[in-house]
Amino acid sequence: MRLATFNINGIKARAGALTRWLDEAQPDVAVLQEIKSTDETFPRELIEERGYNLETHGQKGFNGVAILSKTQLSDVTSEQHRRRQQRRQQDKQRQKGHIAAQGNHEIGHGVAPKG
Repeated sequence: MRLATFNINGIKARAGALTRWLDEAQPDVAVLQEIKSTDETFPRELIEERGYNLETHGQKGFNGVAILSKTQLSDVTSEQHRRRQQRRQQDKQRQKGHIAAQGNHEIGHGVAPKG
């Protein structure tokens, strides 16, 4: 199994670099940090058309993490997913730096932003 991490530092600005890297490296699982995109605006199609399942825990402008996996992901947990229905407005102000999921493997990914 090939597991990789990529500090994307803004998915919209570096989508081309990410897709070239995915095509060349072909990791089974990749975790991204600093996606700097909300879940709703993340360009999912770029990832999914390459055969990856995708879970994001994003935030506009800074932070945010994602898991890309060639196998199906389940039991996704993140601060945002747990609160999505109850406190959507309050949650927009929280930093997004952790996501975890299970598939044929268990993946946890966390980022501790400076400051």
